[in-house]
Amino acid sequence: MDGNEILHFNSKQLICGRETILSEKSLVDLVDESIKKYKYNIAIIFKDNKVTYGELNDRFCEIAFSIKKIIGGQRDIIGVNLHRSIELVATIIAIQKLGCIYLPLSRDIPDERNTKIAADAKPILIITDNNNYKSFTQKDISVDIKDLSSYFVLSHNQGINMTDICYVMYTSGSTGNPKGAMITHLGVVNRIEWMKEYYNFVTGDALLFKSPLNFDVSIWEIFLPLISGGKLIIAEPGKHASTAYIVNLVKLHKITFVHFVPEMLREFLAEKDCESCKSIKTIVCGGESWNIDLAKNCNEVLPNSNIYNGYGPTETSIGVTVWKYDKKYNRKPPIGKPIYNVFLLIVDNEGNSVKTGQPGELWIGGICVSPGYINGGFGNIDKKRFVKVRIENDLSIRFYKSGDIVKQLESDEIEYIGRIDNQVKINGTRIELEEVEAITSVFPGVNRTIATVESGKNRDNKHLVLYFMTEIDDNHLSKELMSYCEKNLPSQSVPNKIIEVKKIPLLTNGKLDRRKFNEMNRFGLKIDQ
Repeated sequence: MDGNEILHFNSKQLICGRETILSEKSLVDLVDESIKKYKYNIAIIFKDNKVTYGELNDRFCEIAFSIKKIIGGQRDIIGVNLHRSIELVATIIAIQKLGCIYLPLSRDIPDERNTKIAADAKPILIITDNNNYKSFTQKDISVDIKDLSSYFVLSHNQGINMTDICYVMYTSGSTGNPKGAMITHLGVVNRIEWMKEYYNFVTGDALLFKSPLNFDVSIWEIFLPLISGGKLIIAEPGKHASTAYIVNLVKLHKITFVHFVPEMLREFLAEKDCESCKSIKTIVCGGESWNIDLAKNCNEVLPNSNIYNGYGPTETSIGVTVWKYDKKYNRKPPIGKPIYNVFLLIVDNEGNSVKTGQPGELWIGGICVSPGYINGGFGNIDKKRFVKVRIENDLSIRFYKSGDIVKQLESDEIEYIGRIDNQVKINGTRIELEEVEAITSVFPGVNRTIATVESGKNRDNKHLVLYFMTEIDDNHLSKELMSYCEKNLPSQSVPNKIIEVKKIPLLTNGKLDRRKFNEMNRFGLKIDQ
């Protein structure tokens, strides 16, 4: 099946979010509304610096004017290679004001990768600073942020069509080559306006911006408070991975809203002074699946906060489903139900809809879906990942084939099982690695498990190995975990070996670097066993 093929389903096979009509307002239009209402309120706090909404407006209008002097009337991609700062936020808004396309070139990833991204995206300008000016081979299109100052400002927003591209976010594929997903204004506004209503984000709220720019959570971390009249608290570069620093920041600025990947949330809750972070009302935990013990721990340490499981591929405007933890719930957290204007299908290998309770690939449709990858992606992957679906010969919807295996529960919520590309075969039997991890990670005393397939000297002789992390000192834990596996997993999914590890390699966004982990095993490198 390719992206030009039209498949047919009926409306009963769709899992639908609430259909809502959005205003024809872009992110910068919504920020402008906040500026008019809250001109003298604090908009951003970074280190000891504070700016009001009025001062933020002056700065991004100044930057927009300076950029326009350089690029003229072009509306194209502009790369941003800056550390988290007030200047970074003002620059991103300025790009939106011009009707141009924001391309994050994160300082948290190697310069070589940013250069590769820039070569593929071909931005007309890269905004960086003096410290990183020479890192790009595209020096002729790079400009120092310090040079984007002027006595003049650009007062009017350039006309934006909501189906225009708002930003391009590069994500890694199975080939290892980054591919740039183009996201529309309509898709991202749908997501952030839904968040404002669903989480009841109001003027008195303060949100922590700590995600790397190459993690699309950074988009809503920046814009959710600024369209709501709230405060944006920026974590210092290099300190966003320190949970002790985050605890202090939360207490200092009375932060109410924060996002964590599961591993970092676990570390945050373990900080000795975490329970004094009583201002936190909302914790969104996403990026990877997590177990119910994490939510229970969160509820014990921060009883006044709500924890949510958020899910969504980069190609679908940040996030498309949500689930709120309930104290009565005692099984694996589902990824929940679809947000506004999102349609879901769960299909088998032949592209046929499956019944409730049966696993299948999740397809995501609606205004959230990317128009595609820049240049079609490596190997013209567009045609493999996007498909048109006609509903009862009436409505035509573009869907993204996520590659995620899920099932719909009787409650109508969606449960994440794992990745298609993490399915393996051992002795002819198909095994889902992430399902093994989900079942074993709830064992008492275990913080995290990682399932891998390893080969002996005879490459045909594959076996399943389970690695686990724990904070308790118990020499019998691995034997007890093996006994648990034998009772709770199908016989073909029981690990051949169980090994404790102290640390695991993580990506810059805090997710498990599964490829690096597998390489360390394959080449016999130490994983702090």
